[in-house]
Amino acid sequence: MHSRELLEILRFRGASAKALTLFDSSRWMDLRAQTDKAHLTFALRDALDQQGFPIPGEVRASIEAAARRNGERYRRIRAAYEEIADGFRQRGLEHAVLKGFSHCSDFCPEPQLRLQYDLDLWLAPGTAAESAEVALALGYEPIEGMERYPTDHLPTMLRRTGWRWRGDLYDPEIPPGVEIHFRLWDGRTERFAPEGIEAFWERREMARLGDFEFPALARADRLGYACLHLLRHVLRGDVRPYHVYEIARFLHVFAGDAEFWAEWKTLHSPSLRSTEAIVFGIAREWFRCDLAPAAEHAIGALGGDVQEWIRLYALSPLDGGKKSELWLHLNLVTGWRDRLAIVRRRLLPLRIPGPGIGVEVRESERSAALRFRMRWSQARRIADRSWHHAGSLAPTALEGFGWWSKTQGISDGFWRFLGAALLFNAGLFVFVLLYNIYLAGGELGFGEGAIGLFHSAFTTGSLTGILPAATLLRRFPANRAIAGCFLAVALLGTLRSMTGSEPALAVLAFLFGAALSVWAVSVPPVVAQLADERGRPLAFSLFAGTGIGIGVVAGPIGGSLPKWLAALSVPNPTQGALLAACGLIALAAFPAWRLRLAAVSVEKKKTHAPNEFLTRFLIAISAWSLATGIFNPFFNVFFTKQLGFSTQEMGWVFSASQGFQVAAILAAPWLFRRWGLSNGIGATQVLTALALGALALGPAAVAVPAYASYMMFQFMSEPGLFTMLTNNVNAANHSGASARYFFFAHGAQALAAAAAGKAILQFGYPPTLVVAAVFVLISAVLFRTLVASKRQTSC
Repeated sequence: MHSRELLEILRFRGASAKALTLFDSSRWMDLRAQTDKAHLTFALRDALDQQGFPIPGEVRASIEAAARRNGERYRRIRAAYEEIADGFRQRGLEHAVLKGFSHCSDFCPEPQLRLQYDLDLWLAPGTAAESAEVALALGYEPIEGMERYPTDHLPTMLRRTGWRWRGDLYDPEIPPGVEIHFRLWDGRTERFAPEGIEAFWERREMARLGDFEFPALARADRLGYACLHLLRHVLRGDVRPYHVYEIARFLHVFAGDAEFWAEWKTLHSPSLRSTEAIVFGIAREWFRCDLAPAAEHAIGALGGDVQEWIRLYALSPLDGGKKSELWLHLNLVTGWRDRLAIVRRRLLPLRIPGPGIGVEVRESERSAALRFRMRWSQARRIADRSWHHAGSLAPTALEGFGWWSKTQGISDGFWRFLGAALLFNAGLFVFVLLYNIYLAGGELGFGEGAIGLFHSAFTTGSLTGILPAATLLRRFPANRAIAGCFLAVALLGTLRSMTGSEPALAVLAFLFGAALSVWAVSVPPVVAQLADERGRPLAFSLFAGTGIGIGVVAGPIGGSLPKWLAALSVPNPTQGALLAACGLIALAAFPAWRLRLAAVSVEKKKTHAPNEFLTRFLIAISAWSLATGIFNPFFNVFFTKQLGFSTQEMGWVFSASQGFQVAAILAAPWLFRRWGLSNGIGATQVLTALALGALALGPAAVAVPAYASYMMFQFMSEPGLFTMLTNNVNAANHSGASARYFFFAHGAQALAAAAAGKAILQFGYPPTLVVAAVFVLISAVLFRTLVASKRQTSC
């Protein structure tokens, strides 16, 4: 039976035993072994009796026999406790009983139905060593090697009776261990510590089980320590289901006790209540127990990421193979050093487990056969743990990436969308890198005037296609529209690569731009579908950064592709490389089609009150786009024709510039926080002008760093421009303002490309680039004059 099916039987609300209806005797015995291991056998019997589900006679008989043996175990554990407690009293040592029979009857009905193997005793501060002397005098000896483990108690002590494991968890002869606790929480190992735990000692009280009295924690503190104990095991990846069941039972029984919960809230600090609330949430997910309003409120007050972890991973200890608790632990601590220590300890534990058998026999009395069995047992445990940790690395890493994504408000669909975009952008980058070179070389031999015309037609097509693209996205699911866009771009790119007619190339460039407008218009609303409000800034940044970053890879590959194809005796290697790029673009349609996306709601044109800022901003943006659009379409022809770079060298230049752009986008928020938006944008624009001037007037050796600087500072301004736009426009008008931004920017670039092509043809590159640099500087001054605000908004 799967562990989750077992939980359905044991739930306090909505329990169902239907999974047992077809069980034969062998499956019932397998279930017994499973519940024995989880310490839930008696809880299963009681749950089935409450549901009126018949238990086969032989199974019930075995459970009743186990209960009788466990009752005898409890009697012996109680006698062992009374003996050691009397020794404490004689030495004047105060203590409190933790867990075990102190949990009766709040956490479990009676001690005879609770498996207990150790006496957990909390001693007064500073008396643990003296208490251990009492245990030693009574014949208890520490288990060797236990001092290496991070615990809250001294090494477990037990009497070396010579008992041997015989496969019976309920064996009355199992010698009880004694664990002398000197604290209730190991803040050094866990890297955080709830406040107020030390006050548990002062609130101790005498507990009673029939005629049996013993010092224990106050009821609220018993719940608190049970939660701390379970949380520690959750964070260390070794949860015992019965511990969760006990807490769930407590919460269910006391759900209506307002007096208890009022006391609980008074006694426990906010940080301690938050820690307990994590366990409350886990217990509810496991066993569907009722919760008091105070407990519900405590869970609701947890951070959103912690609540999301409970929802997604509370049941993960039942599955194994992953270390989902790591994400919870990292969320509970602050500081990279603490998080790094937790990751190292959980993923690469260095502790060596001891043998699983033989520790109950004194070392001097261990036979050679027992020593061999102990070593073999330890070797197997080391191998099992090593295999477990090694096998969990990959699943844990994948799950960790998914968890990080969810905490950022980004859905799994976003990554599939990003994967499709990367394929598309890779093909498009290679196509853009090589296309003008293809037009200018070989049999075609088009000049800058024709290339400028084609680019102008492309930009005009992009502008013209915006409204039809919006209509398309409103009518059809976005995944179909995007897949169709990719196929159309691939087809048009193929035709552009196989046509030599100037009029036909101009028309195809126009259609190519129109098809691409579907992609441009779809990106913002699709990302909004795949990321919530919290995750959209990061999603847009990742989309932009990876879109540019793919050029770092595509540049050298695209630059070398014609050479590789030539080595394969392809007749026209540059054309072949263009066709290969179109094939990659078409391939992106497959993952795009598989996305689950609804039709996009694109804002229709509305009439808004005049926005003085937006008017001034669009004027400045038009000037900026006009200035930068003079050189951008001709960078590859400039390097190959003007400076004599080979196609392969041009690929590396392109790749380097893309890398600088990614770095600039990542560094932009720091610049704008330090200098403010207006000053930061102005600085990047001035630096863009200086870099373009260096590119125009400097020698060939300066061209590569100057071009990289030009692209870096140009794109570094974009995050600030978009931030300023959205900061000064109402949220309801963001999409309309963004559309106007692109319309004016692309329109200015179209005019610049057409004019620049003719200017280069007539005057050459250096004079044209000097004029472009002056225009960039003028646009920076215009931006400062028209748009810069006295109020500096940080990014």
